Amino acid sequence: MEKIGSGSYHYSVDIPTPDKSIVTDQFLYEETSFPECHGSTIVEMPNGDLVASFFGGTKERNPDCCIWVCRKPKGAKEWSAPQLVADGVFLLNDPMAKVAGILPETTPADKGPVITPLHGDTLAARRKACWNPVLFRIPGGDLLLFYKIGLK
Repeated sequence: MEKIGSGSYHYSVDIPTPDKSIVTDQFLYEETSFPECHGSTIVEMPNGDLVASFFGGTKERNPDCCIWVCRKPKGAKEWSAPQLVADGVFLLNDPMAKVAGILPETTPADKGPVITPLHGDTLAARRKACWNPVLFRIPGGDLLLFYKIGLK
């Protein structure tokens, strides 16, 4: 162990790739608004782009966990910044809120990031955690994202 003074430092570690079938390994991002992420899924698109999805928030199962997506265009060195694609937010009068188990006592929508601005009407919206994303590309067709809402 070595003691060093305060300041700004950059550390780099070369870790050998554990398997020859792995062409490259890298992080999707280095900084973001949420401290934890988990449950990643990745798909290669017909044009060679890579699309990855994961859930991120303060902690797994917390209601601020949302689904995020990053994209790496073919030939690019970097992934795009995480984009919020599912937030688990429902207006109380939305017919799908009941299906998702949203009740008036459910966590308020403003306790995490939201895709659509609530325009100050936070009392009318609630949220549940989003988790376990799965990307699926229909052969010759669209890219689908499946995920769970709530703890069950």
